[in-house]
Order: sequence, then structure tokens, then C-alpha cells
Amino acid sequence: MLPRLSVRAIEAYLARTDQCLSRSAGSGSADTSTSAAKQPLLLAGAALQRRVARNRRRVAELIVGQRRWFPTTAGEHVLVLCGIAQLAGLGLLPRGLFREWPYDWARYGVNCERPLMPPHAILAALEELMGTVVNVPTLCPGERLECVARVEWELGIGPIHPFYDGCGRTSRYYSCLLSLWLDVPLAVHTSRAAYYAAANDGLDAFVGYFRSVARSAACPIDEDALQLPRRSSL
Repeated sequence: MLPRLSVRAIEAYLARTDQCLSRSAGSGSADTSTSAAKQPLLLAGAALQRRVARNRRRVAELIVGQRRWFPTTAGEHVLVLCGIAQLAGLGLLPRGLFREWPYDWARYGVNCERPLMPPHAILAALEELMGTVVNVPTLCPGERLECVARVEWELGIGPIHPFYDGCGRTSRYYSCLLSLWLDVPLAVHTSRAAYYAAANDGLDAFVGYFRSVARSAACPIDEDALQLPRRSSL
């Protein structure tokens, strides 16, 4: 039987991760930067922070509700991911869910040699990525953890970068749910600099970083309080 999960505990985990990895880490505020290709977000300041916190709680509720159902098709995984993205961006975005401009990761110093992905290719790329997730539960714990890291990197840092705003946040929220589905440790991030140094160094470097923070003995989150499964031996 799967352990009972607390919405409050998952919400706290997501908030702690957001605060650590936002550009304003230390202030407790969300990363609300937008590129020149985006219109401004609909909210700012305290109103924005309240909305982000409210949306995060909705995502935590979705994660707890979805915990017992692992999608069996790529399309179902894409639907769950898009549901998380919609909840995370609820009331914040001036227009649709997906980006409508070319994303050039080289501009951000990301080490990736794959072709740039145009907006019209996003959905097909998501289907392909999620197709690699469907059979992962049959793999060993180390391979399952690598899958979580790879999906987070592809969505938040790498070529797909599918959403209008909040790709990093959405990728980490989905990563949390995927970790619970696959019964692997949650990543515990303590340094924005270390996270992005590894992420920008490429997929392999990020997988190595992810393993280190998911296996950290100095984990600031009490798993008993979180009511999460015991860590698998990786």
C-alpha cells in the first residue's frame, strides 16, 4: 500500500525548492523574470507572491491526488504535465500555455549540441520525451532517478522548454510527482549556483548533480514528517 501523503508537506517542499532556486533566493520571492519575447505577467509584487503561493498549493493538491495513478501512455503524462503548468501559471499569464518564440539555450550558456526546437515542434517533443517515461517503473532505482533528472533538465533547461513562463518551476513540480511515482528520493536543493552550474554544463552533468542532492545525507526535510517512502538504495 502506498503511504498517505500530506498536501501541506508537499507544498512546503515545493516552496522550499522555489525559494532556493529563484533568482531572488534568500528573499523568499518567486522568480518573475520574463524575456523580451514575453508580455509582462499580469501581477507583480505582493499580489504576485500571494498568487504564486496559492497556485503552488493547488499543484501540491494535484500531486497528492495523482500519486496513486501512474499514467500508462505518453499522452497521459503530457496531460498531467500540462495540468501542473496550468495550475502553476493560473492568473499570471497574459496568453496561452506554450511559448511562441524560438528558445536559444546557448544565449543562457547551456551546453547542448542538439538543434533548436521551434514552437510548432513542442507537443511532438513532449510526447516523445514522455514516451521514455512509461516503462521506467520496471528499471532499477538508479535508472529511475536518472529518468527524473533527465525529464527535469529537458523541460526546464534543455531544448524543449515548452511553456510561456515558469518552465523551471513546472519542471521541478513535475519532477516531484515523478519521483513519488517512481519511488526515488526527492531532490533537496541547497544552492541555486550549484543547480544552474550543473544544468548549464549539460544533461550528463545535471544527472550527476541530481544524484548527489537526491542522496544527500544532510537532508533538511524530515521524510517521516513528509510521509514519503523510505529512500531506495541507489
